[in-house]
Amino acid sequence: VVAALRRASIASILLRGPAIARWLYAEGDIRAYRDVDLLVEPERRAKAETVLAGLGLVYRQAGFARGESVEHASEWICRRPSVVVDLHHGIEGVRADPAELWAALTSDLHRMDVAGLPADVPGQAALALIVALHAAHHGVDGGKHLDELCRALEHAGLETWQEALQLAERLEAVPSLAAGLRLLTEGAAVAERLKLPHDTDRVTAL
Repeated sequence: VVAALRRASIASILLRGPAIARWLYAEGDIRAYRDVDLLVEPERRAKAETVLAGLGLVYRQAGFARGESVEHASEWICRRPSVVVDLHHGIEGVRADPAELWAALTSDLHRMDVAGLPADVPGQAALALIVALHAAHHGVDGGKHLDELCRALEHAGLETWQEALQLAERLEAVPSLAAGLRLLTEGAAVAERLKLPHDTDRVTAL
């Protein structure tokens, strides 16, 4: 998918998957995941959807009513081989517009090899924020997502979380960052050191 997008001159960022595995897991450890999370530049989103359709993927939410699917991504599926691509234009918990999100993440990108192809992945502070936001999204029953937040808290020092907070402020994601960190005792301690607010909005709380 990344190669096909690149041939169509569409930049993409691999938000999770191998990027999280490389940062938080030891060599040889297996991190299972069911979909590929790709953020594309906002103005090329429609063209990216055309590329996915050309690869044989189908937009799963076609025909859904407004409000019946998540607002930050569209899910594209292929049965054989079994592939699920979440085409992101946003991230759950980020209130800034897609253009600002794209600008923020592309300001610190790194290249990593994924199955022989170079792919762009976020910097460590952005990954820390993404892990915390994902934990907030899934809540107390997050399972793997809480485990990865625990790993991130072990791997990242306070300076990284301070940079993640700066990014969250730029992206209007501070309430979700605070909610995610406070799901764990160790995260709550980091939230206090960052002086994150305790108040939150209803959507984040739910």
